[in-house]
Amino acid sequence: MRLLGSRCRRCGEAFYPARVICNHCSAQDSEAWEFGPHGCLYTYTIVRDPPGLAPRAFGQVDFEGKVRVQGRILVHDLESLRIGMPMELVLRPADNGGRVGFAFRPSADGRS
Repeated sequence: MRLLGSRCRRCGEAFYPARVICNHCSAQDSEAWEFGPHGCLYTYTIVRDPPGLAPRAFGQVDFEGKVRVQGRILVHDLESLRIGMPMELVLRPADNGGRVGFAFRPSADGRS
C-alpha cells in the first residue's frame, strides 16, 4: 500500500496531502507522487480519554522525501512505542464502519 501525494517539479519538495502550489518555492508545477509503505516514527501521543474508551495512539511518521504524515497507530502494547522505530502503512476500517482509512503499525520486518 502507498499514499498518493505530490512533488514539485521545480525544487523536488514532496507533500502529503497533494498540493497544487509548492510551499517551498511557490511553483505551480507539481506531479503525483507515491510514497510508503515504510517509514520511521517521528513522534506520538497516547490519548487516554474520554473515560470508558480504550487508550489509543496517534503519531507522525517520516517517509522518504522528507514527507511527514500524521495518523492513528495500531499497536497492542502502547508502552512499546519508541521514537525512531520502523513503521508501516496499513489499511483499517474507519471508526464509523463506512470508509477505509490508513493507519500505521510497527513494521513486522523492521524496515523503515
